[in-house]
Amino acid sequence: MFKCADCGAVFSEPQKINAGSLYGVGYGANDDYLDGCPECEGGFEKAYQCEECEEYFLDDELAFEDDLPDGVECLCKKCIDKLVKENKKWKKKLNKMLKWFLI
Repeated sequence: MFKCADCGAVFSEPQKINAGSLYGVGYGANDDYLDGCPECEGGFEKAYQCEECEEYFLDDELAFEDDLPDGVECLCKKCIDKLVKENKKWKKKLNKMLKWFLI
């Protein structure tokens, strides 16, 4: 999956966009195509799914397994907040992750 860095749309396949229509006449040949967001033709990055809420996020919006308790691979900030409140044994490690998001 991919997520648009401009509009936030989540999609499985980027759209082919004619470079000339995007940047104007004189930019490359008429058959030059770039990949873009299907919604806004903006830039995009690979998206990762939060294990808890199952929403998609860019990598800088998530914590990954090296920073999380055993058995958890990927969580968003909202889900880390929720787990801190619900699960006392994860509290110390997850509080460190919340500080990471504030940096």
